[in-house]
Amino acid sequence: MERVQQEQISRDAANAGHVAQGKSAQLPAQADIASRIHNSPLMIAQAKQLQGMFGGVAQLQEMEEEALQGKTTSQLKLPDNLKSSVESNAGQKNVAQMRSLAPQTSAGAPLAHAGNTATFDDQAPQTLSQYNLNLADAASRNEAANNIKNEYRSFGRSLGNGANSFISRGTINAWLGDAGQGALVYDRYLGRGVPLGPIVGEVTNEKKKNAVRDYADWRSPAIMDNLLNWNALPLIDPLKIQVTCPVTGGDPVSTSIEFTEAHRGYVSHVAALGVDAPMARVPKYGDGVAGNPRFDNADYVGALDSYSMTHHSASNTTADQQMNAAEAADATLKQKEEGVDALTKIIAEGGRFNCVDAMGSAITNDTKFYISLGLEPGPVTYRYLEFRNLWTKWAGHSPNGFDKQYGITDQVVRAYLNADPLKADVHEVNDLPDEPRHSLAL
Repeated sequence: MERVQQEQISRDAANAGHVAQGKSAQLPAQADIASRIHNSPLMIAQAKQLQGMFGGVAQLQEMEEEALQGKTTSQLKLPDNLKSSVESNAGQKNVAQMRSLAPQTSAGAPLAHAGNTATFDDQAPQTLSQYNLNLADAASRNEAANNIKNEYRSFGRSLGNGANSFISRGTINAWLGDAGQGALVYDRYLGRGVPLGPIVGEVTNEKKKNAVRDYADWRSPAIMDNLLNWNALPLIDPLKIQVTCPVTGGDPVSTSIEFTEAHRGYVSHVAALGVDAPMARVPKYGDGVAGNPRFDNADYVGALDSYSMTHHSASNTTADQQMNAAEAADATLKQKEEGVDALTKIIAEGGRFNCVDAMGSAITNDTKFYISLGLEPGPVTYRYLEFRNLWTKWAGHSPNGFDKQYGITDQVVRAYLNADPLKADVHEVNDLPDEPRHSLAL
């Protein structure tokens, strides 16, 4: 019998939010697009990833054709929101820069660069561009978390919504697959004093590329700093955003959010819930075996010095309950870490998935997002995916993941649940999943 998905009241229109079209962006050097894009498949692929900034493939293709005809950026039909990023220098080519995308707020305003800071990601350049955002006072802790989540979603969308890549060891290694691009990196490094080995005999692009790769530290964080703010490289400079939301009558909620290739939208520091701690590559409190401090000291009452970058997934209490427990005077290290983790789930996973956003602070690891198949009075079955599995699929590629998108609609999650054959983390049952506390119909 053909399965028909039961109609549900859709919240997609309300939850999807407004994707800000205006971007303070810097784009690849269009004056050189004829030689660079035309001859490099990788550049073509990366250029296509930028289509969202131009309103679609057709407009990007039109710009490519104009560039191939030798037009400068002052002649190209740039969208109005990009014209301000085009700079003309006397005696030089007009260049539409790509280098850094300024994150945008939920109001569509680009943040101003506030300086530089260090990164938590050892696969990225050691220096990040720093941005700061101070929000209006919130009435409660949970409202503050929700307000930060709204900005988080806007940041992710304005930084390419998963389509663009950031400078990292892996992305630079891929870019050097092309000899011409490898030669550009060679010239960039050499011009900045990086002690690359000498080239013997005829100087070719291939030899330049190999000279870069022969240098042991060519993609160490410190050396990759030389690739920042460089127009020729079609990758985004990694960045960090400090977002603070005061709470009327309470302590503010402050978070650092990193956008790097390996840590896209990671909440890397939290000052809230009586905790002021960074994220770290450590086991969760309570995990591991005896002899490991994170295991032995889970029930110790004291200051939390760091929290694990891995979500807690075993507990079944709500995020609100976990944050309340973390604020208690006798909170253990495990409870404090679980509370911080709960806050990051509301902000990051809520900013990524609209269905998680709809649950707010009531989200639990057991929360089931489900669809119904069939029509009454005939047989009806249900398919569901638990939250503890949903967030692990965010960085995966479609159809087995969600392509690092922000503000993923219920319709997209429904399609994941409805796919045949049944995915390993999707369950099909005859009984309606428990609701309303732990389940949400999509």
